[in-house]
Order: sequence, then structure tokens, then C-alpha cells
Amino acid sequence: MFIIHYKEQNAPKPNQPIVPSVHGVVINGKNKILFHKREDHHLWSFPGGKVELGESILDTLIREMNEEVGVRVVPDMFLGTYSSPNYVLSVGAAVFQPFLIAFRCKIVDGEVKITDESVDYRWASLEDFSSMQFFPLARELAECALGLRENPLTNLNI
Repeated sequence: MFIIHYKEQNAPKPNQPIVPSVHGVVINGKNKILFHKREDHHLWSFPGGKVELGESILDTLIREMNEEVGVRVVPDMFLGTYSSPNYVLSVGAAVFQPFLIAFRCKIVDGEVKITDESVDYRWASLEDFSSMQFFPLARELAECALGLRENPLTNLNI
């Protein structure tokens, strides 16, 4: 389990190398976005994970979406990169600064399901956000994927 520090004045400083992770935002025909919960935390998040050595960003996206929610995807829009020293994760003494690479995706094969790397999934609208607990920046990224916000890096104070 880890602790999220977001815009906390006394947050620990990152002490680990930055490792990029790639995440997919899938929107269904009802304008609902796919979220899942991993087994190592209880927050809703976009499926995705760390880039492995020898792997391209696209390979990571495809592998992680399959591992976490059981679908094969193709990206149709680059949503941006997200990283800030104001957003860190601590696991014991290790403190990481997330570096997310995000794409809007379309499912091309498979059905969304719970896998070994997830404990739940949900299709959520923006109206559902008030009743759900998310990782930081989820709303901003969702709004970008829905076309309600321009490039998040030009509109966020993170």
C-alpha cells in the first residue's frame, strides 16, 4: 500500500528515479469512462502501468490494458504527459514522482473484466465523480478525453 501526497506543503521529496507509466482512457457510447481499482490501493484509476525495459509506449499501453481490464485497445488520441513534484507517492521510505503518459483508446477486442491485477471496474460519468475516490488529476484527464478541456498542461496548476 502507498500514500498519495498531492499539493501537501510537508510532503516527502522524491528519492527514486522517475519511471514513466502509460494509461488508457476508454469512453463508451454513453460517454462513460472506464475506471478500475487495482489490488494494491482502493482508489479508482485509469488502467495502465510502468514501462518495462525494452518496451515501447504503445506496447506498454496494450499490455497494461489487457492485464488490468482484459481488453485489447488502440489509441486514437494522445492526451498528454502528467508529472509534478507536487504529486508524489510514498511506499515506505521510497518516494516516487509519477510520470504518466495518457491516451484515449478504443477497445478492439475482448470484454472488460476483473483480472489478477484489478479488484473492480466501473463505467463512470463526470457526474459520478463526486461519489468516487480517484487518484489526483483523474477529473482533468477525463475532461480532456471528453473534449471539455484543452491540453491539461496548459490549464492545470499542478
